[in-house]
Amino acid sequence: MAASWLSGPRSSGPPCRFHALLFVPLLAAFGASELVAAAPVEPDPDPEQVTFAGDVALILQENCQNCHRPGGIGPMSLLTYDEVRPWAQVIKLRVQQREMPPYHYDTEVGIQDLKNDWRLSEEEISTLAAWVDAGAPMGDPADMPAPAQFADGSRFGLENYFERPPDVVVTSPPYAVPEMGADRWWRPTVSSGITDSRCIAGVETMPALAS
Repeated sequence: MAASWLSGPRSSGPPCRFHALLFVPLLAAFGASELVAAAPVEPDPDPEQVTFAGDVALILQENCQNCHRPGGIGPMSLLTYDEVRPWAQVIKLRVQQREMPPYHYDTEVGIQDLKNDWRLSEEEISTLAAWVDAGAPMGDPADMPAPAQFADGSRFGLENYFERPPDVVVTSPPYAVPEMGADRWWRPTVSSGITDSRCIAGVETMPALAS
């Protein structure tokens, strides 16, 4: 489901031109064009000191749990140690291959210091791998961060920015993703319902589970 915020009524000037073909993998790049200061490079963590409570839980909260939680679009919940522990080896593999989080921005070409960058840092990847290699220890429960608080999944995030709901909401037909198999790039064509020339001030997509 994609939403658009439109700027003003149709004017007498030349119409705005934009590409209307949108799909989720490209939209991940929206908002990622601003430069930020490069963070200092941290040394690799000591495997004997890395624990779930003290190190891994916070990484999962900040990068994974928004999708991997009950009601989310991730295939499993990663909120607690007991939920994460069976997936430790898979998590290590996916993050080292940069398949997760699913933001496939090239790490070797172009600008690397991005605002709103979904990629894990090398330090975070090293921490997760070191934790798995150490046997995925729980650590001291007292070191656990407070549970993450998530935004209302029924509302678009840009509603707060524009201080109003979107002007246009376009809903795609449901699509059943196979449990096994290669990546599929589904590109449905859905009418926006917009019949006049308007400028687009913002676009956001919202994944949703089929009811």
